[in-house]
Amino acid sequence: MLEPRHAPLAVTALIAALLLGACAESVVRPSTVVPIRSFSQVAGKWDGLAIGAKTAGDASFFLITIADDGAYQAGTTRGMGVFAGSGKLTIKDGKLTTEADGDSATYTLHESGGKRVLQLDGVVKPGRGVTANLTPAKK
Repeated sequence: MLEPRHAPLAVTALIAALLLGACAESVVRPSTVVPIRSFSQVAGKWDGLAIGAKTAGDASFFLITIADDGAYQAGTTRGMGVFAGSGKLTIKDGKLTTEADGDSATYTLHESGGKRVLQLDGVVKPGRGVTANLTPAKK
């Protein structure tokens, strides 16, 4: 049994241990870039939060569905409505790329601890940057 004078120390140690454990879970592990050699490597639904270059508050939920032939359908929800588009991806230097109507995007596949992330780096009209870390969508 703890003596009353040691109780605050024990509680502080417990809180510190819990915080360290939570931080250890959220540490970003180094990832490996996986060259994309075929569309089948990334076929399926991917989603995540897309963040605009202006502010972190300029964020939207983004979903892209990639077919085995590189055709895609993508959409995002915005505060003022919904955007949807489709097209054809190409593979260049181990990455997916697309360009249409002045917009462009590059998708890079990363893997860490058995988890895959499709990193989006894009530019949308009028020259605004957008990034997203997309993961396979839960079914």
